[in-house]
Amino acid sequence: MRVLSTVFWTVLFASLALPGHTQRVEPLDLATLASDQVPTLVRSEQPLRLVEAEGLEAAVSFRSAAEAAPEQLAALAARNRETPWTPANGFSRPLAPSIRFGGEPTLASRRVARSAANASTFATRVEVDGAWRVRLHLNDISLPEGAQLWIYSGDEVVQFQAAHVESLWTPSVAGPDVRLEVQLPAGDRSDARELFRIDEVLELFPLDASGAPVVTTEDVSTGCLRDASCYGTNRFPGIDAARGAVAHIQYVSPQGPRICTGTLINDADDSTVIPYFVTAYHCISEASVAGSAEFFFDYRTNGCNGALPNPASIPRVFGASLVATSPESDHALLRLSGFPDNNRWLLGWDARQGVTPPGTKLYRVSHPMGFPQHYSETTVSSINAPCFDSADYLSQDRGLGGTLGGSSGSAVLTSDGLIVGQLFGLCGSNPTEGCSNENWTVDGRLSASFQRVGWPLLPRNTSSCVPSGSTLCIDDGPGDRRFEVNIVWESDRNGGIGGLGQAIGLKPIGISAGGLFWFFGASNPEVLVKVLNACVINNHYWAFFSAGTDVAFTLRIRDTVTGLYWLRSNADLSSALPVSDIAAFPCS
Repeated sequence: MRVLSTVFWTVLFASLALPGHTQRVEPLDLATLASDQVPTLVRSEQPLRLVEAEGLEAAVSFRSAAEAAPEQLAALAARNRETPWTPANGFSRPLAPSIRFGGEPTLASRRVARSAANASTFATRVEVDGAWRVRLHLNDISLPEGAQLWIYSGDEVVQFQAAHVESLWTPSVAGPDVRLEVQLPAGDRSDARELFRIDEVLELFPLDASGAPVVTTEDVSTGCLRDASCYGTNRFPGIDAARGAVAHIQYVSPQGPRICTGTLINDADDSTVIPYFVTAYHCISEASVAGSAEFFFDYRTNGCNGALPNPASIPRVFGASLVATSPESDHALLRLSGFPDNNRWLLGWDARQGVTPPGTKLYRVSHPMGFPQHYSETTVSSINAPCFDSADYLSQDRGLGGTLGGSSGSAVLTSDGLIVGQLFGLCGSNPTEGCSNENWTVDGRLSASFQRVGWPLLPRNTSSCVPSGSTLCIDDGPGDRRFEVNIVWESDRNGGIGGLGQAIGLKPIGISAGGLFWFFGASNPEVLVKVLNACVINNHYWAFFSAGTDVAFTLRIRDTVTGLYWLRSNADLSSALPVSDIAAFPCS
């Protein structure tokens, strides 16, 4: 019974289906959208290429990993076989002494060239023999506003800014010969002090299907894996939008470099175009890790099982803010520092419970082991995987294709391309084997994540609460009507029934912190809801409800001061359980 819910949620400004529609990013100003605490890419100028102009020798040269670090390569391969879902794709090598930019001349700083024509431009060069891709770690950063940085190798040039961070891993570029150039604003003399130092070099590797590092960029996928370029809309109607929304992620965790997958997701506010991005909590759960991430879009072959693109031509975004996470359903919502270009799709979503009954076919585009885009299909299982709580996770039987490490965080989609979850991994007798039918594929349910952290995708609304037949206003202070409560319900019984819950205010009998809702008749209340001010206890408002029904419903509470939402749902034909949330809304 879907038509009724569409109408009702449109009225409530918070549909769990249609307002989360898929949207094409039209031409717009691609200026930075990130917070000041996130390093960002910029796309304006080319470096002076001071290294070439000055004939600068490499400040440091590393021998090849195969020669100098065979034990680390073997350990990386063993780690990925044993823990495959966030594959390690490299390791760092320390610099001693570090390369220092700015400040008093030292042995280390002499490895940095200064431009004779422009005293505010500096550059250095690092060689890593045989390296596939390289990142440099900048530490103790003290750059002035407007300072520009370039890291480049051959024709791959990435310009970025880092004036508001203390340390970062630069974007990656192809090895083995990497150059870093810094230009201060005209007339700026802050180079009298140390601007930053390079203290580590991170070497990245392509991986084979087992997670072992390899020395080729050829697609080595085998077995059940399927190149996404081999499939079209006749197989999956939403595949074109999915291709434009999915990104391969390379990031640096406290344990080292890792890879995952994620997807651009739309919000429900038609007045905004924000690069929200969903992936897995077990991929990115810390702000510093989000800030280190690179997001590579359109990384796919040029035809079915065709050639790979030139890495320098792959659109990318550098850096993101961590917006919200849910470890219970393995959900992470990020805000990227921008869009890579105007050729993007923000995928829609359906966060209602019960929209993926057993037998529903689902679809996925992901980057297993960091390969180009691959395609897979699953079917919602009639048996819940024993490894996970079925309320938070969606169990599926493998169909076409498969997933490997590096696919983690990829969105699982309905036939019309709506996101209903993100990949956690496999559960079964052989969970390290992505092509085995003995496993369930398991995704964190978007319906569960949305109830905990979905409010950023809804438009903030600070309008006053106006009581009506379907709207309950709950006070914080006497008569302030701070919290607005609505319920929409539906059931497949009798060919489909549904409606808005009808509110019963209890202020006439002296109760201002709660109220009731009925669905079928005023003499038959279905839901009791209340909001309590517990600011002196834990700096939060507490929300509670108790329901005596087994129909599907979603309860929405809006804080009219902050514009934030709190949502909880119940599936059809399932007896509703009471909910007590002691962190529903922040007090400050």
